[in-house]
Amino acid sequence: MTAMSDLKIDFCHDLKNMVDVFQAKHPNLSLPQVSKKINVSYPTLKRVMNLSANPSLEVMTNILMNTGHHDQLPFYLERVNPTLATAFNSYFSHNIETPSLDIDSSTLFANKDYLFILLLAFTDIGTTELEIRQEFGSLGVKRLQELIDHGIVNIIDQRIYGQSSKITFNQKIMKQAVLYSIEQCYEPEHFGKGENWLSLQTESINKEKAMPEIRNILQNAYKDIKEVLYSEEFKGDDKVFISMVADKILSSEKNQGILQ
Repeated sequence: MTAMSDLKIDFCHDLKNMVDVFQAKHPNLSLPQVSKKINVSYPTLKRVMNLSANPSLEVMTNILMNTGHHDQLPFYLERVNPTLATAFNSYFSHNIETPSLDIDSSTLFANKDYLFILLLAFTDIGTTELEIRQEFGSLGVKRLQELIDHGIVNIIDQRIYGQSSKITFNQKIMKQAVLYSIEQCYEPEHFGKGENWLSLQTESINKEKAMPEIRNILQNAYKDIKEVLYSEEFKGDDKVFISMVADKILSSEKNQGILQ
């Protein structure tokens, strides 16, 4: 049986190779700049590159996700921590088949100037220059051309598509994209007409006991929603956004009380 220390060294070798490939694709970035790009602290990244790190789950996830190796995360978890791998598969099996967008492209989903063009393009039917012009004017068309020039979206039969209609990216970018989508697109006056949904609930609970149950409910609901979204029965031209979220309110564990 291979000793854990040997596994860690092998693991660091793999992570280092991923970072090396990423840096080769971005030759103008120094290692400190790469560390910011992939959301790993510079001292930690240096230890990874020197093969002396004992990378945490967060470090491992950030390197894999942000260097384009999202699909390999279950494999590495299984090698390093089989118990954690089982938990990961339970939590993320609904999304592991979805390709991870490269970090340069995915960062644009946190930028208002590009987000909504990308949301339109990264759908099954894509978008058109006319649709972008009608929604966002000449500036939107300029941003669209930048996305085309950089190969982030492509033109096929006069329609504009993202690299894939189904993508995922890291949670920091996801959070910003969701906030912008609600801020810009949610129309409160349409609530009750069967066109949209928004809700917020707060309560005092035992987080360790309740959140796994709530996550499970949200995850199963998300799977059901995906079946509707990807079903031929419901294909159409209307583009929508769907988001699901839950987290604690206070940063500390001390309960300060909440007004509802």
